[in-house]
Amino acid sequence: MASLAQPMPLMNGWGDWAVLAIQFTLIGLIAQHDRRVMGQIHPATATSGAIIAMTHVFIAVASHNAEVGQIAAAIAVG
Repeated sequence: MASLAQPMPLMNGWGDWAVLAIQFTLIGLIAQHDRRVMGQIHPATATSGAIIAMTHVFIAVASHNAEVGQIAAAIAVG
């Protein structure tokens, strides 16, 4: 059984992927609106999508770093 201390315990580790899917869905809807209204995707929409993707990759890579794990544990202890 998942620990109640971890974020989104009922998602069994898939919570961050669910959040990413929701974020990309919203960016996709905004991009669709941009194309319909302006004929092209606005640079801010494309930049937002890239930032969301890079942030997710950065967090996924950092989570496998031992030093980041120690910092997180120290913050969790208080």
